[in-house]
Amino acid sequence: MIGSFKSPLQFLLKDFQREREEEMGSLSGDMPDDPMIKILAALPVKSICKFKAVSKSWESLLSSHHFAINHSLSTSHSLSLSLHYQKYGSQMFCASSQDISDPRSYTKTRFQHQDLCWVACNNGMVCCLIVSKMGSFFTVANPLIQTVSIPISNLEFHVYDFGFYFEPITLSYKILVNIDRKVGAFFIFDSSVGGWRPPRNETQIQLKALFMMVCVGSTCYGISSEEQGERLIMGLEMEREEWESIQTPAKIVEEGFYKIQERDGRLCLVQVIPDSRAQAQIWVLSEGKKWTQLMNLDLKQLGWNKLEQSVVGFADFLLFPHLWIDDRLLLGIKLSEEVAFNDLYTSDLQVVYNCKSGQFGEIVVDADISCVLMYKPTLFTCQIEPYGK
Repeated sequence: MIGSFKSPLQFLLKDFQREREEEMGSLSGDMPDDPMIKILAALPVKSICKFKAVSKSWESLLSSHHFAINHSLSTSHSLSLSLHYQKYGSQMFCASSQDISDPRSYTKTRFQHQDLCWVACNNGMVCCLIVSKMGSFFTVANPLIQTVSIPISNLEFHVYDFGFYFEPITLSYKILVNIDRKVGAFFIFDSSVGGWRPPRNETQIQLKALFMMVCVGSTCYGISSEEQGERLIMGLEMEREEWESIQTPAKIVEEGFYKIQERDGRLCLVQVIPDSRAQAQIWVLSEGKKWTQLMNLDLKQLGWNKLEQSVVGFADFLLFPHLWIDDRLLLGIKLSEEVAFNDLYTSDLQVVYNCKSGQFGEIVVDADISCVLMYKPTLFTCQIEPYGK
């Protein structure tokens, strides 16, 4: 929690509330509007979509921008959003933290595209990179509400990684793209004006390419390295387009696996060291740009031996972080080619570690997950113009 700090959304919500009181009558003769709105705003997106059919006044309210803001401020739970490669194309799924251990319980999102290659998300919207025989392009949508979207022009450059920022007050967005595999070369797409351009400001240090990009608040972060080879985290504040560099909280172990992600409006770094040390470490970045270590798990004591026995031995698998959500840490398992799991016909597995109980769950097939993101469901949408025609 951030104490008594009020975001711009909260100030804007008061103005919308006054407009709503002037324009709309009561939703119910038995219950004042404000308590009813608070109840509705606490519901999941799927339930709200069903309530739109109750009446025209409900449909008008629940589809309004100010209710979407109210819902965003009232909703604290997050879902996992994952992309799965399948025989006839990619599919996007979401899951609660309770269901994340079982891919069979994942729910397919409304928005789908068979040529989905990668996704990024922010404030309930997703930006999808589509790569097909006809070319590559981005498209933006709310995956729980929208089924179609208008593509954002064919790309004339290669995308090595990208970050996505959605501004819920103006319903505008920016896409930050890394266009070179070796050096930090970037383009930005700004929906308020259309078209691609370099960021307004350059970095103060010579960087290699950014990867593992994720947007937290209005800042897009990515992991890079200096000429000396030290890993560091770079952030681009997407409104002012100003760069900042942040040292990692501890030396990133080269033989380990790590990931940066968003959680509760903060940047997190998760590192798994899979060799004989068998550790999982989690840090969170505070508002003062200082790292706080939340977990330093000794996986060997907490059930690693069972995991090791299931997957033969340390040398036979790699363990890497997919997502830290609620009290669960989703880990991917990559088996070596020498290990034959004839009954599974795959080398990609996953397991959930419950940080509260200190236990590993069952090892399951992960259905070729290519990326897993923290996703906060919202009612926001934006009208996307077909730029670049």
